[in-house]
Amino acid sequence: MFLMCILCFDDGVFILLIDEKRHEIIAEMGDGFNFFNHDIWTYKVGKTWLGKRIILSVVFSDN
Repeated sequence: MFLMCILCFDDGVFILLIDEKRHEIIAEMGDGFNFFNHDIWTYKVGKTWLGKRIILSVVFSDN
């Protein structure tokens, strides 16, 4: 299963997560509270200066 298309901004560094496998995403971002077999994973990647949470949604495809 591969990731469709995601660009993540993490601590001032852009991480390109296109065509990465689930194991590679876990190595880069950690497993968080995501179930390995689900098609959508979410990560809390930061907060804005107003206190709003920045959430990254990772969507996998079976193609």
